[in-house]
Amino acid sequence: MTDDLARLLDSDAATRLGRSDRETVSVGTGLYGVWLLDQRAVRDCGIAETAPLLIYIGKAAGRQGLRQRIMSRHVPFSWLQLADLLASRGRVLPPWWQSLPRSDAGGWMKPASPLASLAEQQVVEWQHRYLRWTWETLPPERVIAAETALIRDHRPLLNRTHKSEGLPQLRQPGRYRQARMRWLWQSAWAGLLLRARTTPGLDAPWKRWHTSAAVDVNGYPSDRSGAIMIPRPQTPNRSDLLTLMHDAAASASSSVKDAVAQTRDARDLRVWWAANAGAPWLPQPASVRESLAATLEMRAETDAPCPTAFPDDETLPSVVRLVSQTIHFPGH
Repeated sequence: MTDDLARLLDSDAATRLGRSDRETVSVGTGLYGVWLLDQRAVRDCGIAETAPLLIYIGKAAGRQGLRQRIMSRHVPFSWLQLADLLASRGRVLPPWWQSLPRSDAGGWMKPASPLASLAEQQVVEWQHRYLRWTWETLPPERVIAAETALIRDHRPLLNRTHKSEGLPQLRQPGRYRQARMRWLWQSAWAGLLLRARTTPGLDAPWKRWHTSAAVDVNGYPSDRSGAIMIPRPQTPNRSDLLTLMHDAAASASSSVKDAVAQTRDARDLRVWWAANAGAPWLPQPASVRESLAATLEMRAETDAPCPTAFPDDETLPSVVRLVSQTIHFPGH
């Protein structure tokens, strides 16, 4: 580490940033770090590490300086991978609306419904409470090489560039394996039911499952031989979706109930259904309504329908490919 990057890697220098702190951030090109300094925040995310924890290193190069990058692209918006981790532990509602195609989601980073807006608000409020930031200016010609070296040396959880460690949502689970399994299971079902038949390059037999599907012993969608064939879950019509969500939200908080009642667009609700449609084929079967209720009530992963194990080594890569069809990374 060179002396001019010392502040970037100093957790004592990390500061909270809100919308009104724009002038605090340097305008030049450089690197920035994102930190969790409170152990409660680390637990909220289900990360098996100890605070202070550097979770991301980013760059601002070219015409986009640090101030523009941090204050316009990060601080005002939810961080998808972080939102996934928080939702898997029941700390926020899941960002399912970001699994919609961009045209359905209403454009770049725009929540698609009152329910999506509430999910976004919860994550942004959590981020403002717990995320802390460091940054250091660097000449443009040094930025990329310095970022690459720091990510290689420090391996922050949310950086996607060290892909050998898989999706950020599956890294370092430790004692939080159940939360990560629930996220993977829900995301895989959403990928199968919403995107598998229309996504270019996705392996068969996903696209052939027009009337049937297959699951492994843990309830994950599977394309492996020996998987259990089941009837493909059929998307409920709008009226049935509204009824299902209303019933599932019966014991949720008043803010969640209100958001569900105000969400009339079937596109957003369809993602919620799809993510929980595999509940009847879990090792401990549950109804779709029961799984939805656990999510809307923001229960901890230990009190929600969930697989009992990750997919085996042969099945996991295909499940991850399926999940990857639904993941967008807006702004990060």
